[in-house]
Amino acid sequence: SCSISVLISLYLFNLGHMTQVGQRLIAIGGLANPVVSALSYGATLMLGISLLVQTDDPFKKLILLLPIGIILTGIIFTGTRSVWIGLAAASLCLTFTVPMSKETRRKILLASAVVAFTLGLLIWQTGYLDKLSERSLSFRPEIWSEVLSKMSFGNLLFGHGVSTNETVMYHQYKFEHPHSAYLATLYFGGLIALVLLPVSYTHLTLPTIYSV
Repeated sequence: SCSISVLISLYLFNLGHMTQVGQRLIAIGGLANPVVSALSYGATLMLGISLLVQTDDPFKKLILLLPIGIILTGIIFTGTRSVWIGLAAASLCLTFTVPMSKETRRKILLASAVVAFTLGLLIWQTGYLDKLSERSLSFRPEIWSEVLSKMSFGNLLFGHGVSTNETVMYHQYKFEHPHSAYLATLYFGGLIALVLLPVSYTHLTLPTIYSV
């Protein structure tokens, strides 16, 4: 299903219908976000890789390689960097769940440590670490810091009101909201609203659970 979705997305992408800033592929669906697309693809990719390494049937391996290659292509076209960190971590975890000899596992872990150290050193030496952390965190720390800086002590208790403009500018990027339910509640409704937020969650959630 995922590989079919990727093929459709790639087709529309090449037609110019699935593009965003920087010409990054977006998965078909309701949320036009290349990062979410890549992470969704990545989860399915790891499922395919897990099946691939655990089957001994050459024919099944061959069949699995096709959708794995398609999904991997989709991830590359999204231009998302943080997904590779997740794939590396998931692949490392896979070495502990797939049956193998202790010697083979030790070699894989040693090779992974060498690769991680080398990449980390290159990233640090090139000064790319700050840029990578910004994009991987989707500018969340910067957005939150800007929102907090806009708050005044006089509005700390009751907030700034729901009609207040909460747009945040960071470099050339424009963000329409704080990207945090808790920070948005604090900004609009102050400490009183933030304290009452868990209460509202309880009243909204528990009746639903009980009715089910």
